[in-house]
Amino acid sequence: MADESGSPFRRARLKGGPVAVPAKVLAAIEAVRDSGMTNMLDRPRVIAIARAFGADEVAHWIEAHRSEYAEGIFRGLTSETDSEASR
Repeated sequence: MADESGSPFRRARLKGGPVAVPAKVLAAIEAVRDSGMTNMLDRPRVIAIARAFGADEVAHWIEAHRSEYAEGIFRGLTSETDSEASR
């Protein structure tokens, strides 16, 4: 069975929009991603890189919010302030 594009592979559609996180967390996660130093699914490595960048508070947030981090990687991340402004 093909999807609308004619591809035999179906894309998973995740419910909900981007995950709202504190602005500081979003900035640090984007810095790690932009560095290209790791796959963002390698959460322990992301935490280590965040600490190497001096973002210990953000590393702690990722450790304490595992499910929000994982959902955000797949659904996208947005700043809590951006999320509140769009309401």
